Amino acid sequence: MASKKRSSEPSLRTILERIDGLGVRVDGLGVRVDSQHLLLEDLRSQNAATIEALEATRVALEQRIERLDQDSRSRDALLEVALRDLKVSVQQNSIDIRDLTGRVEVLSRLEERVAAIERRLP
Repeated sequence: MASKKRSSEPSLRTILERIDGLGVRVDGLGVRVDSQHLLLEDLRSQNAATIEALEATRVALEQRIERLDQDSRSRDALLEVALRDLKVSVQQNSIDIRDLTGRVEVLSRLEERVAAIERRLP
């Protein structure tokens, strides 16, 4: 995820030009400080901040993934129970249909007998 550079922050080129303009200097304590050392420290500081931000993002993403995984597992368990219930209902419906089919066949034979009797009656 690239972040937009704030307009108030100087560009890397500007920072480098400023540091190059400093060259080698001596600080107030008499310690020699050169521009490359300053640039290196600045880059290290920026890298540390970037690493810290990435670590926080990683932790947040891992937590979100774990939560979504738990939610998904819960939904899967509920769907599994619902599917079992539906399977039982379908099996019971199949039994009922076979029973009704047998009854319809019996009624059909009875209807044929009644029709035959009615044809014989004047």
